[in-house]
Amino acid sequence: MGNRLQSTEPWDPAREASGRDRGVSYAMDRYVLHYSVPAAPSPGAPSTFGSAIEHALLLARRRKRELPAAVRALPSSQVATPAASLLELGAVYHEPVPCPAHVKSRRLSAADAALPLPPSSYLRVHFHPRRFSLPAGRSFLPPSPLVVSESPDVGYTILYKPRNFPSHGTVDNTVENLITQYRLSLSRRFPAPTYASLPSRLDHETSGLLVISTSLLFAGYYSKLLREKTSSATGPDPGNSGPSVVKSYRALVCVLPSSPPLPAPNTVLTHHLLPSARAPKTFASAPSPGSLPCLLSLSSLSPPLPLSPAARAALNAHPGAGHACEVTVDLLTGRTHQIRGQMAALGFPLVGDDQYGGAASPREPDEEKPPRLCLQSASVSFPLPVQRKKGVTRKWDKQGRVWEYTDEFELVPGTERVSYSVGEEEAEWCEDLKL
Repeated sequence: MGNRLQSTEPWDPAREASGRDRGVSYAMDRYVLHYSVPAAPSPGAPSTFGSAIEHALLLARRRKRELPAAVRALPSSQVATPAASLLELGAVYHEPVPCPAHVKSRRLSAADAALPLPPSSYLRVHFHPRRFSLPAGRSFLPPSPLVVSESPDVGYTILYKPRNFPSHGTVDNTVENLITQYRLSLSRRFPAPTYASLPSRLDHETSGLLVISTSLLFAGYYSKLLREKTSSATGPDPGNSGPSVVKSYRALVCVLPSSPPLPAPNTVLTHHLLPSARAPKTFASAPSPGSLPCLLSLSSLSPPLPLSPAARAALNAHPGAGHACEVTVDLLTGRTHQIRGQMAALGFPLVGDDQYGGAASPREPDEEKPPRLCLQSASVSFPLPVQRKKGVTRKWDKQGRVWEYTDEFELVPGTERVSYSVGEEEAEWCEDLKL
């Protein structure tokens, strides 16, 4: 039905009638309540979106015993987020029943609370959404250490993304993320509508530098640079890349008893990402149908650093990791979880990586404690663009005569490059290593 597969939880149609209350049927899977209103609602059924969400939250609290242990321990008032907050976060979806396959679920907002709830409706309520916050005293309003550089004339901003703060919205929270918060900071500073988008992203657990496009022209320019970088690295002549984006990451990896010797610096490592919609991904040494080539280079490696029991506990490192090694990775292609997956496939999982074998134990899906992944986007460099005339757009009147000419422009790489980096002392794991 529509876009139910967007839910983070599986949908089982057989559970549709697992509960009935006030003329509606409902089913609950972990933190998602599936709420169905029949074609002919009973007199006691909720009549507005807001009242239906409140009813759904009441049902979720009643079935608290079915939730994971971490949430069962909470007071009933904290099991489900208030309806007004859910609407503000974008944690509620609506679709008609039956729903054509081409129709997507509509994410509800605060403006929908008082609207009538149509008969034959389905609501997907993420009643316990994941919440995210910036470090104390930090914001994306300059002057702030999170705003590294703003270049409105060229059309980009460099932000520092804190660890465990998402780059973009999640299925149950579209507000508490980097791009939304930066857009809000722009709206507070500039009265005219502003543009901001993410040409690339960082994993939720990763910290470091991130490029934000603040103009449509630069968004297209930077995205093209990234595409050309990947196609050049995987093409027949990988050394001939031309002007390109250079991105380096700093990571702390586990040195396990089973780990082989680390490769020599500047060795290009190649793996193949197998097709998969879910994480963890599989990185194989040989290509297979549908796989994508992944290339990276270890530009520098530190000597093995001993991990004391206190440091291992603080970093949530693998219990067999007696040592760790700090590596600098030059990313030649940009694939999902590429550094994490390739280093794990090599025998050196990242410290604290619970998905690829670098953590003391895998995190439970309901665990409230944030992960401690030791990965930082340490530097980024790219050629500054220059504007070039692309062509002319003509507009015709009803008689077929040209009455307006508009010049079209595009951005192309110039001769000047810009570089941004963060110091080694800014890596979150530095203090823990001293324990």
